Amino acid sequence: MTQALGYAVCEEMRYDRAGNSIERDFRNYHLFRAHEMPDMETIFVETFEPSHPFGVKAVAEIPMDGVAPAVANAVFDACGVNIDANPITPEKVWKSLKL
Repeated sequence: MTQALGYAVCEEMRYDRAGNSIERDFRNYHLFRAHEMPDMETIFVETFEPSHPFGVKAVAEIPMDGVAPAVANAVFDACGVNIDANPITPEKVWKSLKL
């Protein structure tokens, strides 16, 4: 969930005009730290997936898919602007409000 929330709201690969990466190390690239994350609870729902030989479902990258759209929907519900590019930053919301 930390990775999914980071993708949704803060992690961004930026490039200069020549196509070189601006963030070449983690000094200026923001990754969530443990103390920046909200409290989360994982709830496992036992199901059987017939397409898998052991009947299991993914619990790693597949559950990440819904976080960014959920954040975008929350921003839309809160202030009526649709941000269609990740990460959804305060600056993007501010510019979209056109105040």
